[in-house]
Amino acid sequence: MWIWFAGGYAIFITALIDYAAHVALSGADTRRRADAYRVVLKLVLTSGAGAAGLAAVALRAYQLDLLA
Repeated sequence: MWIWFAGGYAIFITALIDYAAHVALSGADTRRRADAYRVVLKLVLTSGAGAAGLAAVALRAYQLDLLA
């Protein structure tokens, strides 16, 4: 069941990043493009850091035999 939540979250974040990247690459207004570029960077860095943190916690829990 948890895999469905993780998959749905991954698809949602990917869609947000894709839309922001689309606006950053093809927007007519330079300020809007710059704002979209900053949003893309924040989403990518946040999702990457979140995934790495989650993986580190899961690995540590596995090493402590908290995960079966």
